Amino acid sequence: MDWLRYLLLYGPEFAPIASVAAAAVLLTLTQPEGLIPETSRRRWFAVGTLVFIVLAWRPITEGAFFVLCMVGALPWLYWFTRTHGHQRLNSFRDWVIVLGAVVTLVGSQVFLHEVDYMRVSAGETSIRALHSSEAAELRFEDYSTGEQRRLSDYRGKVVVLDFWRPSCFVCVEQMSILDVLFDQYGAEGLVVIHVAAWERDRAMTYVAQNQRDTVYGGLDGVEQASSIFTQIGRPDGVGLPQVIVIDREGIIRSSFTGGVLPYTQFAIGVIPYL
Repeated sequence: MDWLRYLLLYGPEFAPIASVAAAAVLLTLTQPEGLIPETSRRRWFAVGTLVFIVLAWRPITEGAFFVLCMVGALPWLYWFTRTHGHQRLNSFRDWVIVLGAVVTLVGSQVFLHEVDYMRVSAGETSIRALHSSEAAELRFEDYSTGEQRRLSDYRGKVVVLDFWRPSCFVCVEQMSILDVLFDQYGAEGLVVIHVAAWERDRAMTYVAQNQRDTVYGGLDGVEQASSIFTQIGRPDGVGLPQVIVIDREGIIRSSFTGGVLPYTQFAIGVIPYL
């Protein structure tokens, strides 16, 4: 299902406009002609549309989102319920259209919230070259064996340290690219470590179903990686996936934050240190 994967990866560029347009059209379709005076119609339509645009423009906090949903729905609710004292949604079709509009807006907001969490700088991937910075120690649980590991255990190898979470579809997409990189260069001293600092149970389930030769590990909390995140300029760990390239001497050489990078980009970042 390549088309679905690409839709999920690049759909956010069009989601705000599409969600507003779809919701406006769906809700407007249910309006009986002449239900309310033209001046009031224009005023209420403008207010409701403005609120929906705010909702779709960028992700917001859950509390503010539901408040704005209620406010944005009031104009259309007014249209539905007020005509000479009484008006209702009289048909199954009307209810389907209204619920479809709500689902469109809520789905768009959830989708954009997910994308905003994973991406930084308005959806652009950040690539940083860092030199002479020794990677901070990191302890994590090896999900395959249940043993505790340290980043320093892999000194002498080139390490690609990948921070991810199961519900991040961009993370999962990038993991598959890194696994191919390991298949190609593992024999030359490359180690790929996928570390989940979020959603432990889901991460362990994913590992059990998709076990590869790369290392899968987990943290008890993102704060355990705060030192190394600070080194790459992401002290709060925001922006997934986070990928760090560490050379054989334990020095951080580059980091990649947010978005999906092609195989060639990772190869260029890794090969010089093998």
